[in-house]
Amino acid sequence: MEVRLKNKLLRILNQIPPLKEIMISDDNLEEKRKKIRKMLALKLISTFDDTPEIPSLKWVLVRDAIETFSRIISIRSETLSEFSFLKYMNDLIHEGKKNTVTKPSPGFFAELNHLLRGISGSAEVYPKSIPAFAKHNGVKAARLRSAYLSKMAIEAKKFINRYPYGLDEEAKRRRYTNKNRILRYFKATDYEWTHWKWQLRKTIKDADTLKDLIHLTEEEYFAVKLAQKHRIPFGITPYYLSLMDYLPGKGRDDAIRAQVIPSIHYINTLLKNKTYDKCSMDFMLEQDTSPIEGITRRYPHIVIIKPVLTCPQICVYCQRNWEIEDVHSRSAALSKSKLDK
Repeated sequence: MEVRLKNKLLRILNQIPPLKEIMISDDNLEEKRKKIRKMLALKLISTFDDTPEIPSLKWVLVRDAIETFSRIISIRSETLSEFSFLKYMNDLIHEGKKNTVTKPSPGFFAELNHLLRGISGSAEVYPKSIPAFAKHNGVKAARLRSAYLSKMAIEAKKFINRYPYGLDEEAKRRRYTNKNRILRYFKATDYEWTHWKWQLRKTIKDADTLKDLIHLTEEEYFAVKLAQKHRIPFGITPYYLSLMDYLPGKGRDDAIRAQVIPSIHYINTLLKNKTYDKCSMDFMLEQDTSPIEGITRRYPHIVIIKPVLTCPQICVYCQRNWEIEDVHSRSAALSKSKLDK
């Protein structure tokens, strides 16, 4: 299994021989990082200076792919994500049968393949021959390009139609069923459902209520329990809950769940950083840009007024999580005297 995965990775690296040569070498990881950075820098310079004949969109893709790869292997990215993409690839190649790293998914190989195709200039956004519109100017070029884009749109639509979206009739029926199930649980009516105050009062704030309303995975349940225990803000409105499938893992509502149901990794990272004096959860640096309580000022002509520091539904990525005690915390509202000031 490990040999097969290694060979699959090497086949993808074949698209950029210098990169493959660096990765299969016996250099240490930091030496490889330096060499890859140099290779990418030279590739970027040649892209800017030596390739005026490349069609515009292809040129942009080469540039962006190089910059993306450079960021992924940066020490800053590794520090922030607590994961080394470069080390992961290196382990896959060099550990062989002793490989103890997590098995890469097909998605990992697909992403890497497309990224390297972008860097090598073989992303095939255009057919192998230069499009007809690139050989002309003016109205003729515009009409040929328009026809080309129409064909591209038809192909793109085929892919788009493979995925469900919120206005599908089946999705509407599913939301309607979810809504009725939630209303029965709270012994409420359609009339109450449409009132924001009712939605606010019925905010789901604990794992057991949530588990009664939708099926949670063990990890989801444990993460919410852990958030409750350590006073990490958590809340979901009944309406937002109705957007989720009752059963997880169907590939439709992963992003919806991820927006409000924290992961174990998120909770553990938050708890670790809260106890670390040199790490601030205030990543917008609002403590350093608030001349008085309730005001954040970062721009010359604009101030941000914060009369309420909470929300009935806490997003996992909320930029003010560090200030929020609870979704219904009374202390989160700025007093009238402070607001007047």
